[in-house]
Amino acid sequence: MLRLRGGALHLTRVQGALASQRDRATLEAADHRRIGPVDPAQTYRKVPTMSDAATRILEQLQAQNDLRMQAANDIAQAVAARVEAEQQLDQAKAAEKQAFTAALKKGWTQTELNKIGAPSRRRPRKKTSETTPAAES
Repeated sequence: MLRLRGGALHLTRVQGALASQRDRATLEAADHRRIGPVDPAQTYRKVPTMSDAATRILEQLQAQNDLRMQAANDIAQAVAARVEAEQQLDQAKAAEKQAFTAALKKGWTQTELNKIGAPSRRRPRKKTSETTPAAES
């Protein structure tokens, strides 16, 4: 149960569960020191065994999930590469702009620089939304 008291979040059930797990682990460690290792056949909890059909289903689902995660990983790497390329492009544009500004200060004219590909001083036009035939009538 989560309770909000005075701006602080208290996790009462979770804290209690963690405390009991810590206490159980301490007792088990003390028992281990006194009587030696626990026989795996005599565990406290019984783990249900799965049928072959259930195991096959889980393996198929895991294989599908692995393929999906690989696709997600490929997407993440592609996006990271694009973001890095965009950052490098922005840096190159800034360096180009500084170089042309320095050239203007050193006596070059804008007309001369335009011939070698100076960046435009005008802002690019905003793309207008395309009109649909239904909007025209």
